[in-house]
Amino acid sequence: MSNYRFLFDQDVRAAADALPPHHVVPFAKLGLPDDASDVAIIETARRQKCIIVTANGEHFRPAAVKFIRQSSRRRTGGCHDLSGLVVLPSGLEAQRRLLREAPQRMRYEGKLVGWADVSGRSYDVKLAKDGPAEVAPLPRCRVCEENARRWAQRRRARR
Repeated sequence: MSNYRFLFDQDVRAAADALPPHHVVPFAKLGLPDDASDVAIIETARRQKCIIVTANGEHFRPAAVKFIRQSSRRRTGGCHDLSGLVVLPSGLEAQRRLLREAPQRMRYEGKLVGWADVSGRSYDVKLAKDGPAEVAPLPRCRVCEENARRWAQRRRARR
């Protein structure tokens, strides 16, 4: 199934043409200004269930983790899990090439990972100019972690 969509940060927007247009959501369609902050991009991507694409991993990763960790039933009313984060190196042509090659270069625990997996499992993907992609799960929100823990306890109790 291909329900994934991408939201490109300002610094990599020109590389969006490497992917099918129906998978790319323009800033304007989401009501984001061109100079939207990282936090505004993260909040919008979560709400719209988009994979964030950026070359600014040093700022986006900590901001994303902080955003995810603020989930709470009381304070925010729900989950702050993201639909994935993709960090590209600099250079437009390298970015375009890597986005096209990514499905053949992304592996997690020895298995090929596609864009639907990145979105559905909330993976953090770092694409380097050479070599395989680094793929790891983003942290889960506290609400989802607690729900997963409860489900695991219930399954063990039923056995």
